[in-house]
Amino acid sequence: MRRKGKEEEEEEEEEEEKEEEEEMMVKIEKLDKKLKKMEQNKTAATRYRQKKRAEQEALTGGCKELEKKNEALKEKADSLAKEIQYLKDLIEEVRKAREKKRVP
Repeated sequence: MRRKGKEEEEEEEEEEEKEEEEEMMVKIEKLDKKLKKMEQNKTAATRYRQKKRAEQEALTGGCKELEKKNEALKEKADSLAKEIQYLKDLIEEVRKAREKKRVP
C-alpha cells in the first residue's frame, strides 16, 4: 500500500509541476503581449511626434513666407504713398503756376 501512495505522490507532484509550467507559460504570454503593446505604443508615439514636428516646421515656413510678403507689401505701400504725395505736390505746383499766369 505504501508503494501506491508513493506513486500517487509522484503523480501529484508531476501534475503540480505541469500546472506551474502552464501558469508560467501564461505569464510569459501575457508579458510578451504587454511588451509588444509597449513597443507598438512607443512606435506610434514616435510617429506622432515626427508628424507634429513636420506640421510645425511647415507652419513656421509658411509664417516666414507670409512675413516676407507682408514686408514687401508694406514697402510697396510706402512707395505708392510717396508717389501719390509727389503727384499731389506736382498738381499743386501746376495749379499755382496757372493762377500766377491768370493774375496780371
